Amino acid sequence: TAAVLGKRFDTQLLAHMLPRHSNLEANIEQAKKEQIWARHTDETLYTFRHSLLRDAAYEMQLRARLRELHLRAAEAYLSVYGFELDGHYGEVAFHYEQAMKRKEAARWYRVAGEHAARFYANMEAITYFTKGLALLSETAESERYAMLRAREEIFMLRGQRNEQWEDLKEMERLAAGSENQMLQADCALRFAHYYKTIGDYATALESAETAVNIARQINAHQIEMGGQLLWGQTLLLLGELEAAQERLKIVSHRAHTTSLLNLKADSLSALALLHDQLGLPDESIQYLNQALPIYQTLRDRQGESTILIELGNVFSRQGRFFDAQHCFKKAHQIIEETGDMQLLCRVTINLGTLHLELGEYHKSISALNEAVKLCQSIRLKVGECIGLTNLSQIYVSLDNGRKAMQVAQDAYASAKSLNDPNLVGYAQRCIGLAHIALGNLTEAATIFLHIHELWLEHDHLPFLLEILSTQAYI
Repeated sequence: TAAVLGKRFDTQLLAHMLPRHSNLEANIEQAKKEQIWARHTDETLYTFRHSLLRDAAYEMQLRARLRELHLRAAEAYLSVYGFELDGHYGEVAFHYEQAMKRKEAARWYRVAGEHAARFYANMEAITYFTKGLALLSETAESERYAMLRAREEIFMLRGQRNEQWEDLKEMERLAAGSENQMLQADCALRFAHYYKTIGDYATALESAETAVNIARQINAHQIEMGGQLLWGQTLLLLGELEAAQERLKIVSHRAHTTSLLNLKADSLSALALLHDQLGLPDESIQYLNQALPIYQTLRDRQGESTILIELGNVFSRQGRFFDAQHCFKKAHQIIEETGDMQLLCRVTINLGTLHLELGEYHKSISALNEAVKLCQSIRLKVGECIGLTNLSQIYVSLDNGRKAMQVAQDAYASAKSLNDPNLVGYAQRCIGLAHIALGNLTEAATIFLHIHELWLEHDHLPFLLEILSTQAYI
């Protein structure tokens, strides 16, 4: 019976599995005397001294008997550990699976996966969700959707785009095949997050609008607000500040009339980004400082690290480099725990940019090259483009106009593929600066005139002063 529990086992579990009349203490002493078991420092934990002994004891039993014992083992875990079952969900699921109780096993694998994900044990969580999905019936559509969604979120966190896409397509199939509009709205929102992440902003806006429209029909307020928030965030990335502000006002108003703390923190974070782009850094910092303690209260490590990165960005632009560095390093520590590849790309880019501001060019080149490779590995085109524009600026500072031009043209090609006017403007600026470094002032003047017109068109006023200054220099 002990062999069913594995090489190491708890005698409390074993006692629960055995018939009441069994003399467990005598059997334990006999096993110790015969060098079969050894006791750990914890008086209830024992180990088979030799794996072969445990394997032989397990394999000699009939399949039907093993199924019965595994079922007893699962029930023993639930009975013995009760409310202290944390950390044992996977064992419960495993024993139910071996007992051929597929439905119970799938449910406990989902619980195990959610527990692992909560502590950012991401690969462990993926394993549990995958095992659970393999056990679920094809007709259990809602359960399959929930498990796929949980796994898709981790794939997104890890930057595993191919796997994320496959889960999204299966979620879409399940949602479309059901009459559950809640699933359809949620699925559209998950697609919106995916498209925003890879820089396909037009499709992200379409998906967000779909999510909002379906959610309104069924009064799914949380999904509706999630869609409005992502809609506003995407408009910010496109430089459409007025339209973004309208969306974010809706979210902010709803956040202050509900008890959804995560929505409140997310809306504050988005408003901070908006005010930063409007050239109002002090207001941006106020919003960020309001959002930070909410994320900390929720133990939302991703939200916390995002706020620290944004604070670092604002501090850096204010010339508060020590404060910026402190924020970036603290964010980096959190990201190492969570395994969020997208945020890792962002903070690595920001650290590289900070080194550039401090004149530490070689450190900056090293960090930005690392960031560009990371972004390429997870298909984060926006990050790749920003990393390349910053690298180009370094080569200009080092009077390496040829290398600056090469990198700037790569950044421009990346920005054009995203159809992002802000990034196109930044990349063109780098090409213009590279022309200046190469002595091609006529070409540089033409490019900066175009950027001037582009950023006037998109109300990108905070950066126009620098452009005018460069035009005057030319």
